[in-house]
Amino acid sequence: MNASQPGRMGGVLVAMAWLAQAGIAAAVPSHIDRFPAPTTPDDATVTFPTTAVGQTSSFCINICFTQPTSPSGTCDGSGTMTLDHDVSSPFSANHYVKGNTSSACTGTPVTLPTHLSSGQVLWFDLNFTPTQDGIFSDTLTLSGFNFFLSGSTGGSGTPCSPNATTLCIDQNSGDGRFKIQVSYHTTQGGGLSGSGDAIPLSSMGVTQGGLFWFFAASNPEMLIKILDGCAITQHFWVFFAATTNVGFTVTVTDTMTGHQAFYDNADLHAALPVQDTMALSCP
Repeated sequence: MNASQPGRMGGVLVAMAWLAQAGIAAAVPSHIDRFPAPTTPDDATVTFPTTAVGQTSSFCINICFTQPTSPSGTCDGSGTMTLDHDVSSPFSANHYVKGNTSSACTGTPVTLPTHLSSGQVLWFDLNFTPTQDGIFSDTLTLSGFNFFLSGSTGGSGTPCSPNATTLCIDQNSGDGRFKIQVSYHTTQGGGLSGSGDAIPLSSMGVTQGGLFWFFAASNPEMLIKILDGCAITQHFWVFFAATTNVGFTVTVTDTMTGHQAFYDNADLHAALPVQDTMALSCP
């Protein structure tokens, strides 16, 4: 299923019923129900399957009013269905139709608010269409009933594991979100190449930057850091300065999304400082 032709997941994910005493305002407390009836009456959690950027996953959902003295999912109450809180991208709720308990997202198109009589059900589509990698959540609220939505693009999600040649940088304390590795090569000294050795600075309280050395631990070649620029450019920033003229490649990986940024310096050229404010997309 793709964005150009969104498809619905087979069957109904979950059927919701917000139960209220028909014809009586707040005199009798309402309770929440679903059909088929759930084990616990509560708000609903809707988890979309892993969905790649540019594709769409959809569920057909329903909600109705049921009198508290009736069996779960009877939908024999009436009331006005209101849109208390809508969702925003990458989620959407649309194609609201008024039908019955078996019409499955078919019926008469309506806009909210709308009145539901006894036996009527409001059906609609919930969609997840990510435009960038990440993990997302939002809440749709209809007449006080909350649908808690969550979806992911399925990035690797495995935090960075530091080793001799891997520097791990945090977004938030201890999360090890970013992985940095450096390789070098030069014709100098008869020809040398290898992986840069990482010098973490977390023991000094520096968790958003570190050093690399190529030829001797006492002689660091590069200082590199990652800054959260999401509020400014909607990207994470990669800044580094290398005091060397050997060739090298820097690879920065966002372990949450799998996105990578690469930086190269030609051998026998003095490295210029890098200030990339569009390095890796948020979140």
